[in-house]
Amino acid sequence: MIKVVLLDLDDTLADTSIDRFFPRYLEELGRFAAHISDPATFVSKLLSAYGFALAENSPLLTLYERFLKRFSNEMSVEESELVRLFDQFYAHQYPVLKAYIQPFSVSSELLASLEEREIPFLIATNPGLPLQAAAYRMRWAGIPADAYDFKLITTIENMHFGKPHPEYYSEIVQQMGVEPDEAVMVGDSWEQDILGAHRAGLHTYWICAPGDHPPGENRVSAYGTLSDFNRLVRTGWLDTQEPRVLSQEATIIRLSVFPAIIDTICREYSVDVLECVPGEDEWSVRDIVCHLHDHEQDELVRFAQILNRHNPFLSANTNPWSGSRDYREQKIRKALEQFAEMRAETVRFLAGLEPADWDRPARDAIFGPITLRENVRFVAEHDRTHLAQMREAIAYALTVCG
Repeated sequence: MIKVVLLDLDDTLADTSIDRFFPRYLEELGRFAAHISDPATFVSKLLSAYGFALAENSPLLTLYERFLKRFSNEMSVEESELVRLFDQFYAHQYPVLKAYIQPFSVSSELLASLEEREIPFLIATNPGLPLQAAAYRMRWAGIPADAYDFKLITTIENMHFGKPHPEYYSEIVQQMGVEPDEAVMVGDSWEQDILGAHRAGLHTYWICAPGDHPPGENRVSAYGTLSDFNRLVRTGWLDTQEPRVLSQEATIIRLSVFPAIIDTICREYSVDVLECVPGEDEWSVRDIVCHLHDHEQDELVRFAQILNRHNPFLSANTNPWSGSRDYREQKIRKALEQFAEMRAETVRFLAGLEPADWDRPARDAIFGPITLRENVRFVAEHDRTHLAQMREAIAYALTVCG
């Protein structure tokens, strides 16, 4: 059953003609920055810096932060000056691109269909531009951001990963609090929208012309026009999508992205709220992150035991919060950095496994006979459980410490 719908914007909900729109956008931006550099150099280094940011896996830095740092160094211009330049460009020059974007009448019909059925939806556009740019394009397409209940609009400021990487889709579904197989990605680009979403474990719907067929049918749940998708929504197709077992690749991707989900939460609230202990037997977000770090250390030991020993017995920590009072000496940011480093070590370990290693057996003190594959899934579920606990802690802390 689908619980959230991810909708691409350009050439899916909006008639953008991206092959014409994007070159004109770069031309306007280069011209606007002519006082800093000649336009060709500015655009070339801008694209290079964004490509670097996109390729760098840094879950505690947003795409914008990585891009600005790289672009500032490339251009020998202060980040603050570049921020002012971009703000002025999107406010005053970007609107000249309006003529390139036309509405698809079915887009507003689809959004109405989803709202009528109380199915959450969001804009999963390529997060290479700021919110202001996406908001313009949505308005020009006849689906303004303030007219519909979009749960998220992905932008360069709020995402840590971007298309076409599967981490981008994993970041979205974890932010939404759903499993990958409870989401469907709807988009027109096979490379940008479909392949990455499929690798992350999402259902996919490929937007194509009548009579077209996908190059890999096992990677799509369905395909057709946007009108066809609207009809599927109205006839209950979203409710018929079956659960899926997350692949090894998708599981590793999910684990690698999780520190970015915590980072997003930490950016939304003050340190006082995140480090607030709501009650004697309650835990703050900081306490939970410290626990995640300690749990990760234990799990790495268990993974190594399963890999290096024959059917080992795995003991259990019956009181994982025994050291929680020591957590209160730490700061949230440092705790998150330590957890992110430990999680990166876990991801490297799992990425280096051979296919047969995932089926190596062990005897768990609580769960009995398990495989390494099942142990890894326990870690992913542990993440999800504590993410919910963090949100509960924040809600409680806002009433006590906020």
